[in-house]
Amino acid sequence: MQKIIFIFLLGIAAYGLTVYDVQYSPTGPSPYEDSVVTVSAIVTATGHNGDKYFIGDPSGGPWTGVYIYDFTYTVTQGEWVTLTGTVDEYYGYTEIKELTSLTVDSTTAVPPSYSTTCAIAGSSEALEGVLITLSNLVVVQDSSDVCWVDDGSGIIKMLNGFDYAYDAEVGDSITSLTGLLIYDWGEFCIEPRSDGDIDVIADTTTPDTSGYHSIRELQENSSAFMGETVRIEAVVTIGAGLISDSQLKAYVQDSSGYGIQLFTYTPSAADSEIVKGNLLSIIGEVDEYNGNLEIVDASWEILATDQSIPVPIDAFSVADPGDNDGTWMSVGGHVSSINDYGNATNIYVSRGSDERLIRVWSSTGVDLSGISSGDSVVIEGVSSVFSSAFQLLPAYQEDITVVADTSAPPDTGLTPIADIQNNVSTYEGQDVTVLGVITAGAGNLRDDMLSAYIQDGSGMGIQLFDYDLTAHMESLMVRGALIQVTGEVAEYSGETEIIIDSWESVGSDTLPTPLDVLDVWENSTDYEGTWMMADGIIVDAYSTGDDWNAVIDLTGSLSYLVTMRIWSTTGIDGDSLDVGQHVTAYGIGGTYYSDFQLVPAAPEDIIIWRDEPTGEISLQIEEGVLAPSNGEKLTIQLSVPLGNRAILRLFDRMGRTVTTLFDGSPVATVNIEWDGRDEIGQLVRNGVYLLYLESIGASGDRETRKATIAVGSVLK
Repeated sequence: MQKIIFIFLLGIAAYGLTVYDVQYSPTGPSPYEDSVVTVSAIVTATGHNGDKYFIGDPSGGPWTGVYIYDFTYTVTQGEWVTLTGTVDEYYGYTEIKELTSLTVDSTTAVPPSYSTTCAIAGSSEALEGVLITLSNLVVVQDSSDVCWVDDGSGIIKMLNGFDYAYDAEVGDSITSLTGLLIYDWGEFCIEPRSDGDIDVIADTTTPDTSGYHSIRELQENSSAFMGETVRIEAVVTIGAGLISDSQLKAYVQDSSGYGIQLFTYTPSAADSEIVKGNLLSIIGEVDEYNGNLEIVDASWEILATDQSIPVPIDAFSVADPGDNDGTWMSVGGHVSSINDYGNATNIYVSRGSDERLIRVWSSTGVDLSGISSGDSVVIEGVSSVFSSAFQLLPAYQEDITVVADTSAPPDTGLTPIADIQNNVSTYEGQDVTVLGVITAGAGNLRDDMLSAYIQDGSGMGIQLFDYDLTAHMESLMVRGALIQVTGEVAEYSGETEIIIDSWESVGSDTLPTPLDVLDVWENSTDYEGTWMMADGIIVDAYSTGDDWNAVIDLTGSLSYLVTMRIWSTTGIDGDSLDVGQHVTAYGIGGTYYSDFQLVPAAPEDIIIWRDEPTGEISLQIEEGVLAPSNGEKLTIQLSVPLGNRAILRLFDRMGRTVTTLFDGSPVATVNIEWDGRDEIGQLVRNGVYLLYLESIGASGDRETRKATIAVGSVLK
């Protein structure tokens, strides 16, 4: 390899551009973001959400389509137009808006659609705004004017922004689906322009539902029944319209002692028959969602009314009550905390060292004003699973009983940290006293003021703050110390803190079990201040002056990326972190510009694993920086066990697919020479890329290897 420097272009011409010029940017937003551009291209679709449209380059394919957010000019599909407007990134979706001119130059054929798969379309920035075609699909879920289709490679959402007439139903087979790929609310979706873009074969099969199944059969053999239409006979334990007023979410249970959810996206008037105590004969399809088994799109017949509700199972008597999802259960104990989220209230009930969560949805209308922390309660409801954890769902006022308890402990004057974190607006400006164990000690994260973290038995942590950092604090506020603190609750830059008024060390304790970031991925920022952990492969690592950032891929899919923020005061050697390392990291959950980050506080918080390759899978590349603009090529060598399928892909730093370099079942070592070009033959931009090898066995088992490639330009 030759001597290399990275070259960045700062000046951009904005006139006489193609759509490709505007869109092509493997490493981030459009290079013309916020610039006024003049583009000539063909109208590929009109009438999106009323009057918006798309344009594309005549070649079609990756990077050649873009959305025009304009309602000033009227255009027709197939017109070659020249327009001037401003490039905008609307929540990550590239569009041209605020048009100042548009002329129709001629009429021509619409660019050809680009054939691809759901998996690629669902993650490809290059296909945003492009006319694409998917083949051999099955509708796996539908709701109102939205459905989800699967071609075997993955699932993608199908929207109706062009107002076609097709009404999808689960089971429909679509031989060919053409549409524009859009980016909507954080995901890529396909939008057909009309019914002519949808070649569908309706599912006319009628399943055999003559025999009854027990719910226990379904729950204990869910994989065997998944997608099958079954008949059950069961009593309603929670009726329609209580757990949700926008969807059908009801529960039934039969004599086998097991229950199950009835679910439909769109409620109907007939749901009024699903009343607590009614005995129903039910036919529907078995499905699973987030760990909860359900019967979807069911039909039913009332066999009897006013039937007895099953005797509840004590949720404290089973190791994991979440294994009995849908089943009528009870929780009895002392209320340890109550957290009101507006649309739902979480009540934590403890018995000894165990604790169970009760979630009361506001749609139930249950009045909780008579319940307080410390009360002794017995609560009945249905077992459910949320984020892989058990929760009990009561639905009626009679499901909650407050019982007399003369043995309740006296008020300690302590406030659970979870109460503070879940009700910040209530506590802000108020004085509180908390008792917990230090998870990040004084002086670890800052050496100019106090920034320590404490966590209690409620399962959440909080920052302790003071403008002064004293030697006394540094000597006693150490990890594992049990500290009682009194101070004022405040919020700064989205993080909750207690500004210390007084404190004392009262002993020591073990650290709490860290919360896995992946388990709370959807609401990870809600746990700022809490002791957490992340496990995965480092895909990016870089210094920010004296400090470091490292990005961890939690699943190997580049879909779940966590930034680890390493402050120089922690004593952690950021130079020891390299791309490709397998790490387990512990730290404090934090936020930065509303995004989650993990903040370790000591060298022992990061474990670097020395993973040894298994079997015969290997991935090797030449060292150095590749300069494809000078004709250089990179030699890549891979091997997988005989009979396995090997897929070698290249991703940019944003996790987007640049190109697939190999997909097959090799019988020997494969040598590949990569010339620095993407999937459409264009040279990639300078930067760092991730090479990702996947070995897939006949039984579906997978192994992966990763390597990084640096692309630059020759120094002249």
